[in-house]
Amino acid sequence: DNPSWQPLAIAIADYHQRLIQRVLYILSCLGHSRTVNVVQRLLYSTDYRDLANAIETLASLSHRRFVLPLMPVLEQLISDDQPGTRIRVNSQWMRTKGYHLLLEALESRDRWIKIGALIALAGVPSALMKDPDPLVKAVVQQIFQPLDQQPSLKDFFMSRLLLLKNVALFKNLSLDELLLIDQTLEQEHVLAGETIYTEGSWGNHFYIIGEGSVRLVKDMDEVQCDLKYLSAGQHFGEVTLFDNAPHWDGAIAVKDCTLLKLEKNRFISLITQRPHIVLEICRFLSQRLRETDKYRLARKLPSSFEVPVESR
Repeated sequence: DNPSWQPLAIAIADYHQRLIQRVLYILSCLGHSRTVNVVQRLLYSTDYRDLANAIETLASLSHRRFVLPLMPVLEQLISDDQPGTRIRVNSQWMRTKGYHLLLEALESRDRWIKIGALIALAGVPSALMKDPDPLVKAVVQQIFQPLDQQPSLKDFFMSRLLLLKNVALFKNLSLDELLLIDQTLEQEHVLAGETIYTEGSWGNHFYIIGEGSVRLVKDMDEVQCDLKYLSAGQHFGEVTLFDNAPHWDGAIAVKDCTLLKLEKNRFISLITQRPHIVLEICRFLSQRLRETDKYRLARKLPSSFEVPVESR
């Protein structure tokens, strides 16, 4: 629940995901490719039962000896969807687990886990500043920079990766792949009230809102209507990456915005080098379509056949 620990939590989850993908690749090479394809789809599902079925399927394979060491990680995918699993970073937890976890993470050979640990470690001096012993506080002030001079996490490159990780379109990508995307992004500042693009205009950019808010608009019977309001962390204009057509809607800044723009040609160049990126994006879009179809079907069914609420 502490923002300075979020990068480490995401780095560990990213490391687990890469381990799972390696094992799935091995299983595919051992003749389980059809099962692996099904399991990969289920692992990205938001349905609790789909996740449980995927894990049970992996555990029942003839080569399950490759899967068994990962069972705690796979089971964590299910528990992450349940309430009450978030850790509270307090002094007691730091004494019993936090500091040990940081030391272990700093010794990891994975760079993202190391970076996450360093960011979490940067928050330790602020806790020491609250020490009741004035001598300890004085030494902390001499050794570490004043808190108001500490670099803000908002300005750190890792914050952009965390932002990208929360973009639904890139949800399935690893931190290494997100770093490649981050290197292709351009930053643009737009003042409140300014038009980002107009309906019917041709565009070449996909937009992510770093700060501020945007409204999407469309002309209907010669009247401009609001379609949607978007805030920091949300995105728009993604169709531009996949389709050669003018904008279906318009976009206007509601508040002063910092936009991260991905240009279409740079995106195509990136996926030419790393086709896995577009496969993961397509997997996400496919999963979104399946969930949408499931929801629409549930709405059309009579009450006696209605799908349980948990599966929606």
